[in-house]
Amino acid sequence: MLSRKHKVPRGVFPKVLRSGRTKHGTYVTLRVSSAASCKGQPAAVSFVVPKSVARTAVQRNRLKRRGYAAVLKILPRLAPCLSCVFFFKKGVPEPPYRALEGDLEALLKDAGGFLAEKRHAENI
Repeated sequence: MLSRKHKVPRGVFPKVLRSGRTKHGTYVTLRVSSAASCKGQPAAVSFVVPKSVARTAVQRNRLKRRGYAAVLKILPRLAPCLSCVFFFKKGVPEPPYRALEGDLEALLKDAGGFLAEKRHAENI
């Protein structure tokens, strides 16, 4: 399970929705935003599963747990001060774990959320 310091706080959530960039994947949609005034906070991640995607709380919680488990492997490579909110898509069947993990990694790479890519971009 993801620790509290790696989850998007309630106060930051609306800011990410308003001013964040959007990237679309096969299973999820990503809204990502970086804080302008960063004090070295680690990257924060949240998952949203609406009732239109999974009817019961058990199904919604399972999808969230699966998402947090997949992002746990990617978390050390994420740039600090990054806030990521993933929304599961409606009408898509429950994704296999490996496919979800690949989708999350591809979205974050496309959004420029990895540390190595940020450093490489600064050196060019």
